[in-house]
Amino acid sequence: MAGLFHLYISYSSDLFPFEWLQKTEDLKVRCRDSTREKVTFSISPELLQAIHKCERVTAPEKTQGLPSDWGFSGFMKTAAHQVLDEVSFTKAEEFQGPLFHTLGIGILINSHPRIKGEQIFYLHDSHWSCMIRDRSSTVNMKLQENSSDYFLKSELLAVTSIFYRQMNEMVWLPEENRYMAKPIYKEGFLAATIVTFVYGKVRIVQATCDPSETNPMLTLTLRAVYDLGKDNYDRNVAFDILKWIFCPPEPAKELAIRGKR
Repeated sequence: MAGLFHLYISYSSDLFPFEWLQKTEDLKVRCRDSTREKVTFSISPELLQAIHKCERVTAPEKTQGLPSDWGFSGFMKTAAHQVLDEVSFTKAEEFQGPLFHTLGIGILINSHPRIKGEQIFYLHDSHWSCMIRDRSSTVNMKLQENSSDYFLKSELLAVTSIFYRQMNEMVWLPEENRYMAKPIYKEGFLAATIVTFVYGKVRIVQATCDPSETNPMLTLTLRAVYDLGKDNYDRNVAFDILKWIFCPPEPAKELAIRGKR
């Protein structure tokens, strides 16, 4: 996964069509668009109540008001922490350590900030969610076409870095001033839910992979695309985004060829 991360970050393109991704030679990749499918969240009453009473979402005018269409990643990050203050059921952290650090400090393209990892949420050992901000210019042009047959570079970087970190414990070596990756993965599916904020919209991508399979398959699914901007703000959309962050449905799991390594 670390190799794929560095491969994707080396490309100049901001987004990658399904067809191109599915030709990946080093790993089988399956891309899906399930934005028309119904989504059901399994959520506890306590978490649902905390989401619905989140003041940043329900009454933004009481604090800093609504942000610009570029600023909803910070807006929703604040909302997420307000929810966790009420129901502290998971750990949230900044993007730090191997691979995560690259996203955490932000990726510059042509000297302009384009991709920024906002927050990681450790839902389960094998399923993490995260918030990403993507300001890539070509992404905005593509979004205007209402096309859903591609994934963003930011989404691929988030997925591959999460899977790498789920498979390895990062051990700090002070005498060498670096981290060492200690493999901890044993078996089973890894899952990631990526919540990406672009101009006036939010994309939800889920990914799964079972590295213990003989020929692992990386399944990438575009689950939803929401409109979320200053002029069309809808708190029900914000509620859904918080649900994707905290209690996402289990993503689709694909087995390539049965059998373990």
